[in-house]
Amino acid sequence: MNKITFDIDMISPDGLVGGSDSLTSVNYEFCLPADERFLVEVLLIDPTLKYYPQIRGRIGCTSHQYLCIGNPHNPRWKTILLSIAKLDYIERIDRFYGE
Repeated sequence: MNKITFDIDMISPDGLVGGSDSLTSVNYEFCLPADERFLVEVLLIDPTLKYYPQIRGRIGCTSHQYLCIGNPHNPRWKTILLSIAKLDYIERIDRFYGE
């Protein structure tokens, strides 16, 4: 999907990237409209999703959006990520680089 701005083909079925001695997970971030019904919907798709009101993130969420950070270290990561990307109110999903 063109909403996902990083190469998901580099992620293993276990949700990891890297060589056998340096595997790591690839977190991702997106902006979610600050509306409880949207939050409930994405949390039903991924209950492990973290969300942060009033934090912009590198993706640049506005004051009317929640920054959401997901982690693909899950056997269902691809289904989860693609389900979130299909939501009309999600504009894009970027790779998250934590500080």
